[in-house]
Amino acid sequence: MRVAACVSAVVLLFLTTPQKVLFKSLRSVGVPKIYVFTLEMAYRYIFLLTDMVREIYIAKKARTIKTGGMFEEQKWVGGRIGYTLIRSLDTSEKVHAAMMSRGYNGDVKIMQEFKMRNRDYISGAIAVSMSVLLVLISHNIIR
Repeated sequence: MRVAACVSAVVLLFLTTPQKVLFKSLRSVGVPKIYVFTLEMAYRYIFLLTDMVREIYIAKKARTIKTGGMFEEQKWVGGRIGYTLIRSLDTSEKVHAAMMSRGYNGDVKIMQEFKMRNRDYISGAIAVSMSVLLVLISHNIIR
């Protein structure tokens, strides 16, 4: 139940918050730049790879009249996995070179400026204290 609640909370956060705002807010609370950069690139490449695999699948369906045997299909899938890996590495190099040529240094740039306010510190303190309280209750220290 806890894992399902955490996963659903993360999915809800990603679905309701714009990508740039989410990554900029991670930087503003002190998450290191390399972690934010890795998350940002993984987020982008998930959708890029999904589109690439979908295009390959549609191309095969369009060119196939009769399906082959199990061995031939497995051989084709293995070849497409290798091709997708090579193509994704080539695309990542091109995207990285394009980003660097445009002056990208790892910081997310958006118009909003994030600063911690008193209400943010109060909300954080309340969240931490509620978490500690729940842990103490779950370990039967407080009844």
